[in-house]
Amino acid sequence: MLGWTLLLIWAFQRPVERSAVAALTVLVVWGLVLAEIAAAVAGLVPWWRLVPTWLLQAVLLGLFAAGFHYDRLGRLLCWKRP
Repeated sequence: MLGWTLLLIWAFQRPVERSAVAALTVLVVWGLVLAEIAAAVAGLVPWWRLVPTWLLQAVLLGLFAAGFHYDRLGRLLCWKRP
């Protein structure tokens, strides 16, 4: 997690040029979601205990997806010059 945090800090320095890090992070979050679903299906963790985590992960997925598409969306909606 420390390595991933450092990678995100590095990408934050130049978000447009390093937007691929946001896409990679989405894959990591989805992997965590799938692991949690597998744990719940196996009966290792009750479903209700995962709901707060899934809500947080849904917010994170939305933010990283928005960050990845921000530059293209900004040009499309004229927030930024092409």
